[in-house]
Amino acid sequence: MILGYKRSKTNQYPNTSLIQIEGVDNKKEVAWYQGKRMAYIYKAEVKQNRTHYWCIWGKVIRPHGNSDVVRAKFKSNVSPSPWEHEFASSCTLATFEAL
Repeated sequence: MILGYKRSKTNQYPNTSLIQIEGVDNKKEVAWYQGKRMAYIYKAEVKQNRTHYWCIWGKVIRPHGNSDVVRAKFKSNVSPSPWEHEFASSCTLATFEAL
């Protein structure tokens, strides 16, 4: 689930998103996901490559605090619309093992 952008008291940093991973409860479990790629998949009004579903790729950078939240950077910034329409978007974590 996308929670928002990294921020301080007065500033907001849209280049880093805060993502909550399901099934992860502490900082030690988050360490396994560090460096893994993730995809933000959303439905757009305009078709691209014969589909309405678009994808923005990103990477898990580091844990955020002591909970199950991670910081992730995407190729282009994630729009703030998921916070308004949570049902319209999803963030999928792709874990590819090296061959």
